[in-house]
Order: sequence, then C-alpha cells, then structure tokens
Amino acid sequence: MWIHILLFAVLFLVIIFQKAGRLPPEFMHLQKKKLFYIVLFAGNFLGGILTVQQNRDLQLGEDSYFLRPAYGEGYYEEQLEVIAEDGRSSEFSLEIPQQEGEPEAVEEQTETYDFQEQIQEEILRLNEEQKDAEKYYLPDTFEGVSLSWKRQKDNSGSFLALLSLGAALFLPVAAQQEERRKEQLRREQMKRDYPGMVMKLTLFLEAGMSMRRAVQRMAVDYKKKKEVIGERYAYEELLQSFYEMDNGISEGEAYQRFGQRCNEVRYKTLATLLVQNLKKGNQGLIQMLEQESVQAWEDRKRRARVLGEAAATKLLVPMILMLLIVIGILMIPACLSFYT
Repeated sequence: MWIHILLFAVLFLVIIFQKAGRLPPEFMHLQKKKLFYIVLFAGNFLGGILTVQQNRDLQLGEDSYFLRPAYGEGYYEEQLEVIAEDGRSSEFSLEIPQQEGEPEAVEEQTETYDFQEQIQEEILRLNEEQKDAEKYYLPDTFEGVSLSWKRQKDNSGSFLALLSLGAALFLPVAAQQEERRKEQLRREQMKRDYPGMVMKLTLFLEAGMSMRRAVQRMAVDYKKKKEVIGERYAYEELLQSFYEMDNGISEGEAYQRFGQRCNEVRYKTLATLLVQNLKKGNQGLIQMLEQESVQAWEDRKRRARVLGEAAATKLLVPMILMLLIVIGILMIPACLSFYT
C-alpha cells in the first residue's frame, strides 16, 4: 500500500512545483500536464483499489478450507503462506483437486523433510481423514503448534501503479517527440513549397497584378485545390494572411504576421520584401523576387541531392546482407561437394 501513498505524494509535489513554476518548460505545455496527471492519478487510484480488495481477503480463519472444483474441471492452485507459532513459515502453491479426485499418495522417504513438505503431507493426511468430496481442508495445528493461514500477497495493484507512473512519464515525452516530428515535417514541406510560391508570385506581378491581388489569387487557388493536393502549411499561412487583410488588417501587418507564423528564414525574407514593396513601390521588386526564386530552386536541388545521398547510404546495409546471402548460396554447396 505504501507505493500508492508515495505516488500520490509525488503527484501532489509535482502540482505544487508546477504552481510555483519550477518545472521544466517542456512540461508546462497544457496538453502534457493533463496527460501526466490523468494517467498517473487514474492508474494509481485503480491500483490502490485493487490492492485494498486483494489484501482484504488474504487472511484465512480457523477451520479453513477451499471448495473443490466439479468433476472434470481439473484442479486449481492457491498461493498460500503458513506461519507457525514457533516462527517457522513457508510459502507454497497448493493444488486443490477436483471432486471425486483421489489425493496423490505420499511415497515413504527416509530423508528429513523441510517445513513446507511436512505441511503439505499434513494437508494430504487431514483430507484423507475428512473424506469430504466438496471441501479441501487446511490444518489448524501441526506437531502441537498452532498454524495461521493466509493467501500470498498479490502485487498486481502495486504493479499497476508503477506501470501508470512509467506511462505518465513516457507519454508526455512521446507526445513531445511527435510534436517535434510534425514540426520537422512542416518545415521540410514549407522549404519545398517556397520556390514554387515565389515563382507564382513573380509571374502574377509580371502579369500586372498588384501585390494584394496576387496574394488573393494564390490563396483562392489553393483553397479550391486543397481537397486534391492536401494541406500545404505555407499556403495555409498565406490564406490566413488573405483573411486578415479581408477583415481590415493592413497589408504590411498581414505580411509581417505571415513571416512570423512561417518562422522560416526564407519566408521572413519574402515578407520583408513585400513590406518594402509597400513603402518603395514595385521598382526592383520583380528582379529581387526572380533572384530569390533562382536561389530557392538551387537550395531545393541541393537538399534533394543530400536526401538522395542519405537514402543511398541507408541502402548499403541491406545490399551488403544480400551480397553475403548470395555468396553463401554459391560457396556452401561448393564447399560441401569438395569435402564429400
């Protein structure tokens, strides 16, 4: 039971430290806190209930017995602990035979039995004397010494509590790793989409559209094709900027927010160019966007080359294994035929 009290104390201390702001920043995330509290409290609470119920039925009274299973159901086992008044004790597994089952005869042995074997023989002797088809009795005394019986302690509740503690510690970490993985995928996707976005923006500006009109056209086109191409994070942020401008936010403020939400160097650079365009006009903007587009495509090619080299490196191990298998297929029969 002490393990449950300890875990509740740990939970209480975590809440206190969290209120005091002394926990790691990663843990302060609302979703992670809820997950930790719920898993630890629920697992420890259920484990405590299980422990209380199990400990309540451990002690067996006088004239104790177990009901025998019906004929054909086979035997079942009870994990027991016997304690004698003289201090001797033993834990063992007792087989409760089925009804109409004959207890196994104890072979005569000349060696000195230990306490457990003596008790088991006493149980067999007692039930041979009782000849009760439905009950299997436990002796109250042995060699003039009183015996007390109880079931062996079941640690399922404590195990459940410790398991909940492990889960409470692991799940927030796993959730954080999943968030990092999603953020990495988001960044990779935005880097891939950047050259195409700049190229489209350049083409619309060269066609004579204003910057706001070009952003609107790109956002609306993405919204129409979203169900087909799937969610693209960069265009989602661009669509959000379009909604902001439509709701009265200034064009420059919307572009700045776009760069901040994307949180990528390239997109921040693009947002800066768009803001400068509002202040200085379109003079030189198209040329700068063309240079930015060329540089972005070169970066994309370079990243693709690096990813291809990494994929080729990962394939080396399976290729080596396949080579070893082929060599084995060729060499083993040749060696066997040579020795025969």
